[in-house]
Parts: sequence; structure tokens; C-alpha cells
Amino acid sequence: MVDKSKGLTKWGLSSRSFHLVALGVLGVVLLVISSLSPGSDSHAPAQPDTADTYVAQADYHQELTDELQEVLSRIAGAGKVRVILKLSSQPLQVLAMNQTSTTRETEERDSQGITRQTVEITEQRHPVLSRNSTGGEMPIVTTVKKPGIEGVLVVCEGGADSRVRSHVVRAVSTLLDIPMYRIQVLPMD
Repeated sequence: MVDKSKGLTKWGLSSRSFHLVALGVLGVVLLVISSLSPGSDSHAPAQPDTADTYVAQADYHQELTDELQEVLSRIAGAGKVRVILKLSSQPLQVLAMNQTSTTRETEERDSQGITRQTVEITEQRHPVLSRNSTGGEMPIVTTVKKPGIEGVLVVCEGGADSRVRSHVVRAVSTLLDIPMYRIQVLPMD
């Protein structure tokens, strides 16, 4: 039978120490290999694509404008209609959040018998991230709130008639759920 311990003791290592060193070397090799693999050079979380957000807002704006022009042109006496919308902001993305809360209560008594009570509450919130196909991380969006509407300008052929203006203002106010003072109707030349 061959005594394996002679080779290990030549370097001054016991069998257990040899296994620990071997595992350490294997771990370092795996770290080097993983750092050399493609797609692992970015460790920072990827940001949501703002170009997609801009396109979505532009689509929303155009769709809303087209729909309003279609509906308002059907009001009696309105004639040809052109609508301009002023949106208040970008769409708001609500992210999924991991929330942890800890409470620590401490009660102290001094030498005079006075009791002091301390309550410490710690809350932490972090966005939930998911890994995409390229290895980057993206926050998980739970909902997207559409931008608000600050104002509407309607130019129509029948805009000089007060009854047509009134009907157009009420229709826009109802459809967009905005107050009437944010709507202006002007005659088309």
C-alpha cells in the first residue's frame, strides 16, 4: 500500500490542509474564468431604456390627439378640427420594491430608578431587479402611470360660434377629465 501522507508532509501539509488549499485554488480559477466570460464586464444595474419611454409617450400623445380630432370634428358646426395637447410630464413608472422594517426597543434604568425607553425603527426600500438576457439588471416595473394633461388648444372652423365653442370645451373636459379653464377653442382662418 502507498502512503499518501508522505507526499503531503513533504510540503508540510496535512490531508485536511491540502484539501482546503485545493478548494481555494479551484475557487480562484473559477473567479478568473467567470470574469473572462463575455457579458460579465458590467456589474452596474442597467437603466430602463428612455428611448422606449419616449416612444410610448409620443404614441400616447398622437393617439389621444387623433382621437380628439375625430370626435370633435363630429360636433355639429365644428367643421375641420386641429388639436394640440400639452402633457405635464413623462409617464411615471412605479417599481416593485423590497421593503424591510426592523424595530428595536431598549429600556434603561439609571441609579436613581428613572426608566428611559427608546424605540428605534429602521426601514429600507430597494427596487426588485431582474436579470435580462445580456446579464444586466433591470428594475421590475409594476405599473406605468400616463402623463397628466396641462392644457388643450382646439382650433376649428366653427370656433367663432359660441355654442360650438361651448360644446367643444365640454366635450374635451369630459373626455380628458380636465377643468374647463385648461381648454381654449379658437376659430380656424
